[in-house]
Amino acid sequence: MSKRHLIALIALCGALAAPAKAESVLGINSVAYGGGIYSIDVDTGIATLVESTSSAALGSSANSGNSLARGDNGVLYYTSFGLTSNDTLFASEGGIPVAAGGLVGNVAFGTYGDGAYWYIANNSPFIHQVGFESSGTSIVTDTAFAMSGDVKPYALGDIAFSGSTIYGAGVTDNGQELFGIDLTTFAVTTIASLPVNLQLAFAGSTLIGLNTTTGDIYDVNLSTGALTYRSTVSSAAGGELRINDLASAGSNPSVIPEPAALTSGSLGGLLIAAGAWCRRRRS
Repeated sequence: MSKRHLIALIALCGALAAPAKAESVLGINSVAYGGGIYSIDVDTGIATLVESTSSAALGSSANSGNSLARGDNGVLYYTSFGLTSNDTLFASEGGIPVAAGGLVGNVAFGTYGDGAYWYIANNSPFIHQVGFESSGTSIVTDTAFAMSGDVKPYALGDIAFSGSTIYGAGVTDNGQELFGIDLTTFAVTTIASLPVNLQLAFAGSTLIGLNTTTGDIYDVNLSTGALTYRSTVSSAAGGELRINDLASAGSNPSVIPEPAALTSGSLGGLLIAAGAWCRRRRS
């Protein structure tokens, strides 16, 4: 075996043996169930606490906290939901939450994308784009855009950002629906009716939906709204969770599964071959 071939083989072995990152999303637990922000492995449903949330700031309502999102700089955003007629947006960096500013209305729909926090207040025909100062922890602008097209009075759902489209799921007069918002025109298109209401986030290019009541996690077909069951949320530390909202995890570290691409025998064979090549080079 030539040196060039051996190096190539070692590199291939390393690539195959490297454990793949599990797909995960972030979820915010109801303050009525202990609060906290969790990293959720969508394949197993196992939820691991990332940071605590403040019950003093969020109150005791079962729907608080809500509207979770993760900024480009790692800041986590969420709302108090329903403590007053206008919710407070909290920004947490390194586990230290601060009040970033007030929002318009009670907000259960929140996401982050294109350098901004986006939200829809319950039953509102407007989508808001929120800008922050450089640290990302204080609101400097809140711009409302009137949605057009098939707009409904959406309540108690979620939105998720993907390029030039925000996807949403919410309760309407017609039941639960999946919809899309074109961010160039703010036109709304109803995609499909849903059998259950969902909290949404992207794991890679896959839209993930979670039913708050059951904790069931689904892959959501962006064209048809069809749901494919994936797992059910359970706490890694035990105890009951009620995940009120999801957010894309971005570059947050994910759980690393055990490597399965190479057997110990094949790896051992490679090491033996490498050792033999080295001995030949010394002789």
